[in-house]
Amino acid sequence: MRDWTTSWRTLAWFQLIEAPFVVLLALGWATLLSVELAAVWVPAVVVSVIRWFTTTTYLKLELAPIDGWRDAASSHDDARLLAAGEALQRAPTRFMRVFSLAWVASFLVATIYVWVGMAETAPIGRGELVAVGLMLVAILSGGWSFAFSVTTKLLNRERVAVSRVLTERGLRVSAPRTSLSARLIFLMLCYVTAAGSLIAVVGVSTNAAFNRYHGVAELVRLGSVEADRIAAGRAPERGRIVDAAGLPPVPVNAALDQLPELPVHPIHGPTRVSLDRRSARASVAIPLAAGRWLVLEGPLTRDDDHYVLMLLVFGLVLAIWGPITAVLTTDSLIDPLRQIEASMHRLVEVGDVSELEPLPIMQADELGALTHSFNRVVDNLRGLSSAALAVARGDLSIVIEQPGELPDAFRGMLEQLHQMVVEIRDTAVEVAAASAEIHAAAQVQEAAAGETSSNVSEMSATVSSLAESAERITIKANDVLDNAERTLATTDAMVIKINDLSTRAGGVGELLEVIRDVADRSDLLALNGSLEATRAGEAGRGFALVAAEMRRLAERVTGTVADVRGQVAGIKGSSASTVMATEGNRKLANDTANAAREIFEVTRRQSEATGQVSETMQTMAQFVITASAATSQTRAAAEGLRQRVEDLDRLTRQFELRDGAAGEARPKLPARYRLGDQPDPDRDQHDRDQREVSRRRQ
Repeated sequence: MRDWTTSWRTLAWFQLIEAPFVVLLALGWATLLSVELAAVWVPAVVVSVIRWFTTTTYLKLELAPIDGWRDAASSHDDARLLAAGEALQRAPTRFMRVFSLAWVASFLVATIYVWVGMAETAPIGRGELVAVGLMLVAILSGGWSFAFSVTTKLLNRERVAVSRVLTERGLRVSAPRTSLSARLIFLMLCYVTAAGSLIAVVGVSTNAAFNRYHGVAELVRLGSVEADRIAAGRAPERGRIVDAAGLPPVPVNAALDQLPELPVHPIHGPTRVSLDRRSARASVAIPLAAGRWLVLEGPLTRDDDHYVLMLLVFGLVLAIWGPITAVLTTDSLIDPLRQIEASMHRLVEVGDVSELEPLPIMQADELGALTHSFNRVVDNLRGLSSAALAVARGDLSIVIEQPGELPDAFRGMLEQLHQMVVEIRDTAVEVAAASAEIHAAAQVQEAAAGETSSNVSEMSATVSSLAESAERITIKANDVLDNAERTLATTDAMVIKINDLSTRAGGVGELLEVIRDVADRSDLLALNGSLEATRAGEAGRGFALVAAEMRRLAERVTGTVADVRGQVAGIKGSSASTVMATEGNRKLANDTANAAREIFEVTRRQSEATGQVSETMQTMAQFVITASAATSQTRAAAEGLRQRVEDLDRLTRQFELRDGAAGEARPKLPARYRLGDQPDPDRDQHDRDQREVSRRRQ
């Protein structure tokens, strides 16, 4: 049943509201005809049923698209929803026309039927026809306003529900724009026309009855005068004398006519009256003596009847007064709405809340209450706008006291912003401390990296020098080998060259002293390299291995130098007995050659190891330089972070917080973590001393 509940419910309520008017209008129509209702109830019922069926069927067809709109909403059938919205928009206007025309047609058909088919049973006069015509005008205008107002009210709930669903889904009914003022003017003109027509109906009906009453009374008065003239033996001046057979027939119908008091003859009875409504004439038969009757005929009109002119004047006044009153009344009702609409348009399109002035409250009614509520809304928006501007200026200490969802949301936003600023301030302080610590550590690390880079560069230069010395030692050892071989080959010339050999032995001693010095420096350099590799951690593991190999090589060179020194000493000791001990000298020369070969081999390996150490030291120096550059970048980033934190702190200080929060002093940081502080040289020197002690212990 839910598919047709809406239309049938609307029909049931409409028929229930219409029912009293159906009865009243039927009684009014019969009263206008001045006939008994029982005589015309058949056509009244027939046309009423036809009218009811027509209007009900049409309204059901108009409301058919509305049925089942909830199912369309649940199934997301937008086409049915739009059709329902369009039906709700057009149904009151269309039904208003059909309803009014149906009522007019029913009254017109019933009147025509009575005029044509019931001329004798229910005669209708000219005055009644005019009254019925005016009543049709009243029904037409009143039916418009009645059907439109009632249908709109009955469909109001569905219109609101369907409109909400369409709005939620972003749909809009394509209906032409209408004017509320034009609608009110139209409805008020309908009311005025209906009221004026009903007043005219009463006047015309009353005037027709009065004319009949007056016409019959005048004929009775003239008949009484003529009867007295005839009783005095004179001839009548008006009317004619007939017997009972010549009396005009008295119609028997359901007409309801109010007649004046008629004279009664003591023998022949009361005066007889016959009315012809269609021709607006009447005949009066006054009984005379001897069974005779005086018959007078005359029109049911008056020479001094100016009712038609009065009706025209009344219609003219109504035609002028009605529109003027409708327009002025509508303007007085619409003007506050127009002012509110203009203010709302300015508020929505322009948004200048501060420039909106309070609307004047011109009347203490619903419009006045609406204007007052609008002024309160504008005041609330103006307060929220002022609060928003204050927040934009950084004042978070404002308090919003307006009730409502929007102020609550604004208060929540303001509270969140207040809390956010407080948290940003705290975070800025913490970040400032962290950035200051990072900056100080980066400076210390940069200084240490610079010192390490210098040490590594110096060590690299030392290793390069050691490599050059090793190469020279190799050359010298090769020379010693050549000399030993020449000594072995030229033993006979040894005596001659003994002095030169002694001299060269002294040179070899000096060279050995240089080699020993280089070995000692290599040992010290290898020791320093091991310590620096230990400080470098994982990155210096390869360098530690090279330093250890270099140290072992230096120890071997030292041992070899000691051996060579002993050999040189032997050479010097044997130089004195070289001449006498040539064979021993040959053997010594052979030993010297072997020792020279060993020295050459050792110095060659030392030269190769020193070259590897030099390459490693160059790689280490490049790594230390890169690390120093990265440390400088870290320090620069920390400096930039420090500046950004200062900017953030300065920005948050622009906000004025509640409870004196804006004047709170920033928590002081330790001296080494304050923004903008430079490293303490004494503290840095102390840290370097501690690191040096740890290195020496290692």
